[in-house]
Amino acid sequence: MSGRLPNTREMPRLVSQFVLLGSVGSALRAQYDELRSEPVPEHLLALIQKLSEQEQISGLTRGR
Repeated sequence: MSGRLPNTREMPRLVSQFVLLGSVGSALRAQYDELRSEPVPEHLLALIQKLSEQEQISGLTRGR
């Protein structure tokens, strides 16, 4: 669609695409919520901490 109103033959296709996108969006949101509710594994927390410390050290040396 390029700035025009869809004709009546396009409407069922557009509606079905909208419904499909809504369903996919709902499924993705449910998976995202499920992932957020799970705790972060300890080894990943340790890795994040190590990377954070390295970034702080490299930021200090860049500032010289």
